[in-house]
Amino acid sequence: MKRSSDPLHPFVIFQYTLQGSGTYVEKGQAHTVLPQQAFVTIVPSDSHYFLPAESEEWKFFWIQIRHSYMGSV
Repeated sequence: MKRSSDPLHPFVIFQYTLQGSGTYVEKGQAHTVLPQQAFVTIVPSDSHYFLPAESEEWKFFWIQIRHSYMGSV
């Protein structure tokens, strides 16, 4: 919710896992993200992602999409 976010100008993140695993949490529901899996999230929103203790690594790439026409969600 705080990550350089402006509720009037949200942006989208697409994140794809290459190796290892991570956890993506949206609206209180946790999802394990494995290699060749991805998630899309809007910032700001009630979501976060992290490297869980049981995972040794999480290699991924992400694409951030911003556009002046994106309005409040």
